[in-house]
Amino acid sequence: KRLWQLGIAVALVAAAIFGFNNLISPSIAQSELRTALVEEGSVVATITASGTVVPEHEQVITSPIQARIEQVVHNTGEQVQPGDQILLLDRGYTQLAYDKLRDEQEQSRHKSVQLNLNLEKKLNALASQLEIKRLRVKSLQTQLEDEKYLLKIGGGTQESVKQAELNLSIAQQELAQIEREIKTERRLLKADEQELRYTLAMQSRSIEELQRKMEQAEVRATQPGVITWVKNEIGSN
Repeated sequence: KRLWQLGIAVALVAAAIFGFNNLISPSIAQSELRTALVEEGSVVATITASGTVVPEHEQVITSPIQARIEQVVHNTGEQVQPGDQILLLDRGYTQLAYDKLRDEQEQSRHKSVQLNLNLEKKLNALASQLEIKRLRVKSLQTQLEDEKYLLKIGGGTQESVKQAELNLSIAQQELAQIEREIKTERRLLKADEQELRYTLAMQSRSIEELQRKMEQAEVRATQPGVITWVKNEIGSN
């Protein structure tokens, strides 16, 4: 009985060992395996899809002036960078208007110089007349004093004194009139200069605006992108 028990135990242990050995044994031969080194890197996957490509940002570039298309520099589908010219436009009409404004501004400057010269000439003439009138007033004042002295000593008449007073009064009025004319001419000059400054300022703004439009008329890209449509009819406006 004891031998039977020992034999059964040995058989169970042998079966367990045999079964475990079969459990951990590989199912294929090592010669059938292929080995390689593992490389680190990004995993790239390709996904097939269908749909419509829509730009994330879209910009429409138009010319601020009416101009004729001379050349198409970049066409639909081409990539552009900031500053790349897309269309070459004929800006001849706008250039003529720009040159005309510049000429008018130059004429206004010459007019301002001419106005100052004319006024200076007129003021010089009035200043000369003013000095002459002042000398005449002094002379008539002296003459009036002489007539009064002659009347006092009996060598003159009352009529002579009155005539001397009248002549002095007329000369003083003429002197005052010349002084007023000088002040009026200076005020007129100031008003004319202010008007010319306004004219020059308006002309400068018009020139700057037209120059800015001419710069914008050069149809150029303002950011990197791809042209989706362009008016490529050469000769059209």
